Amino acid sequence: SDSAQSAHTHSHGMWSRIREATGTVYGDIGTSVLYTVMEITREAIHLKHHHLPEDELSALIAQGGTDLLGRNDLLGGLSLIFWALIFLTVKYDLLVMRADDRGEGGTFALWSLLLGYTGKIAGITLLGYLVVAAAGLLAADGIITPPISMLGAFEPLGETSAIIATLCCLFVMFKAQWRGTSKIGGFFGWFMLLVWFPSIAIKGLPWIFRHPEVFEAVNPLYGWHFLVNFPGAGAFVILGVVVLAITGGEAKFADIGHFAVSGHGQPTESAS
Repeated sequence: SDSAQSAHTHSHGMWSRIREATGTVYGDIGTSVLYTVMEITREAIHLKHHHLPEDELSALIAQGGTDLLGRNDLLGGLSLIFWALIFLTVKYDLLVMRADDRGEGGTFALWSLLLGYTGKIAGITLLGYLVVAAAGLLAADGIITPPISMLGAFEPLGETSAIIATLCCLFVMFKAQWRGTSKIGGFFGWFMLLVWFPSIAIKGLPWIFRHPEVFEAVNPLYGWHFLVNFPGAGAFVILGVVVLAITGGEAKFADIGHFAVSGHGQPTESAS
């Protein structure tokens, strides 16, 4: 029947968009957390043991950094990352994603909504300058995030090999970008769903069974005590590293036009 065929088409379109969104948006978030854990551990060691000579400290970190951080420090770092991801989910899924402009998202979509508002808006000129600045920051983030994510992924290969591998991957990805965000996202979505996420889950599960106390990181008090124990501006340094865990989250709103249902019509098909 027509209703059954329509339901099948809608289901197929929904799952296609889930796969495309996974490759475009969640692929970034799914890699950011890994190098954030590494960086927050490294920064915490430097802040906790700042009295040690840099060469000696670097050598200890290279050997694995055993006993340089305590149990509460490790749980505190994980707690900060966990609650940063919860904040990202609440902010975008419950608030920002509702502010689309006829199915389109991003900074200029918000600006369009403001221009379409018939009431009086105080400081509209200043908001215009802020929109331009926000667009510039988004463009800069789009330039910085891909190489940082790849360098973090390829770091075990060594500095030179990591740089070469990153440059090759960046060339291949951006060379094919003209085919459209949805198609590229769909291609990488298969890899993320079938390879990347299952592989990191398989590698992580044995350690979770070995150390089930890791679930205590859900308690935000670990994150709070972890921050307040750092001297001076150390807490701000740690928070700056934690932000790395949610880089790419802005794409949930900026790229909504590629995957969302626009208005009351059919799902949009964008090739930009």
